Amino acid sequence: MEENKTIQEILNCMQNIHFPCGLVYKNFNKLKALLCAENNELDRIYYLVESLTPALRLKSALRYERVTENENYEISSLPLNKANINFKCNTTNVMDNVQNLLKRIENLPSEWTLVQISSQLNIKERLETGLDMTYTNPLDIIVFNCGQTKIKPFCVTAAVPKDEVENKPIEICSEMCSIVKDIKNVTEKFLLSYKAGRFKNATATKTYNEMRSELDSRMKEVIKVVQDRWLGFWRCLLIGNYVSSEKEEEITKIVDDFLSEIKISVADKVRNILRYVIKGTSHLSVKELRDAMKYLFPGKEKLFYTKLVKKIKDFTESHYVGAFNSQKRHPVILIVEESLDVFPWEMLDIIQEHSVSRMPSFHFTYGLFKEHEDSIINGFKRNISCDKGTYVINPGLDLKKMEVRLTNYFKYWTPQWKTGIVGRAPSATEFEELLTSNDIFVYSGHGSGSQYLPGDKIQRLRVNGVVFLFGCSSVKLQSLGPQVEMHSSFQMYLIACSPCVVGALWEVTDTDTDILCADFLSLWIPSEAPHHWKQIDQRRWERGETVVPNEQKNVPKYFTKHEPELLKALSMSRKAPKYFTTKASFVVRGLPVKIATHSKKENCTT
Repeated sequence: MEENKTIQEILNCMQNIHFPCGLVYKNFNKLKALLCAENNELDRIYYLVESLTPALRLKSALRYERVTENENYEISSLPLNKANINFKCNTTNVMDNVQNLLKRIENLPSEWTLVQISSQLNIKERLETGLDMTYTNPLDIIVFNCGQTKIKPFCVTAAVPKDEVENKPIEICSEMCSIVKDIKNVTEKFLLSYKAGRFKNATATKTYNEMRSELDSRMKEVIKVVQDRWLGFWRCLLIGNYVSSEKEEEITKIVDDFLSEIKISVADKVRNILRYVIKGTSHLSVKELRDAMKYLFPGKEKLFYTKLVKKIKDFTESHYVGAFNSQKRHPVILIVEESLDVFPWEMLDIIQEHSVSRMPSFHFTYGLFKEHEDSIINGFKRNISCDKGTYVINPGLDLKKMEVRLTNYFKYWTPQWKTGIVGRAPSATEFEELLTSNDIFVYSGHGSGSQYLPGDKIQRLRVNGVVFLFGCSSVKLQSLGPQVEMHSSFQMYLIACSPCVVGALWEVTDTDTDILCADFLSLWIPSEAPHHWKQIDQRRWERGETVVPNEQKNVPKYFTKHEPELLKALSMSRKAPKYFTTKASFVVRGLPVKIATHSKKENCTT
């Protein structure tokens, strides 16, 4: 206790430092969160929210100040508003800060569920000077039910995953980073040996396929460990609200009946967690359900938990909760700390078929919402036109087959789009014009395209459209050092107010990426094309030949209907690529978006 008092005194002195460096501010708030007692949960949540991406927030605030210093600035060209992301004065009372946070949660769309996942403070990690050492720490998980729900945010902790045999911590972060490095190495070897569109011989083809298969298996194993060992039953907190309000009411009734049956009075937090556990029952094992009951109702006999698990199973089965899995859900926005961003969270069993986006912090989520608030209806940004799109394809001039494939695709599916730049490097001015004058911008080439328009220039723009970056590691957070905040080009797009950016977390191959790109866009964007894209002879298209329909080909069930929700369309199109590492690589960063369609197109090949 004396040690905690000394630490608290030091933290109180540090409060007088205005604009500390990002890492100091981050660790300062994480430490304050650790020192919060159980009865100060809202204070703890506030500090954890404050700990994420402080340097990025400051960068964005300074950008806004620089623009507004010019008396002749145009309101339509402003970047992310400083008022919505800025830091509070250090002398502000924490209770006032908490109340401000709660008001902002109430202002967000009621359809949204925000889940922040961050790593607990590890002092060893803070002393590292190299990039190779990674640590797997306990997770702090905060759930925000947005809108006027009167449900306060709550926070839980998931312990470090441990080996069942030796009970030692599983360094899952180290393994995930190793997989990403190996994907890069395999991809580079592939580019060296893959000449003229084919491998030298059958042995080379077999070797490459075996390496990719091994990487797929390793990544699936990582997801299984994260799912079963690290999160366990806590992964049910990632379930979004049902679109059907009647189904939500059914869940409420099940919770009430269950608590009435076992004759236990509980706090609101326990009741809320129980809601999530019941929603996720069909995904949880008996052990995970028992662990959940031990957390919710501590200090009971073993037999009590056994009976409780059976009772909750009986309750959910009698109410057909298993059938709830097919219920459409509202979006979930994951606020993932940078050190955890490398994980493919979207591939967890409980959310892999649902609408999930990522944001760097609560502040950016709120700031971006306020920028687009007037065009957000029922939780979705709506004024993205399917007719106002363009593209930049193969600007590096070394992906000829990709160039032919995608040029043929856009000519067939979106002939109404403005002709983009194909097979040549755009100037910065050309890139900027295509980016800022369209609702949909697609980049297909190496990386994120920042070699043609640097991030420093992007953040000075006002980008109102959705950005697709179909390149290797296009939205990957790059580490500049263990004591520096991570960086990525997608952050510059968010500062420029782009509603969302789609891209890859690591290296991907062109053919697999083109397949996902075409399936994704043809599912999301309606078209007047005579045949559905899934009826096209894909083999011939992959070889770079003309788009030819195959009328005998059946369209998969998930493609028989146009899906205007971008997040849902991506989750569905992840079925298309051959390699699991490609499926898991592509994520959305930003707000939930629904594409606007004209009535004429609503019943065409969609």
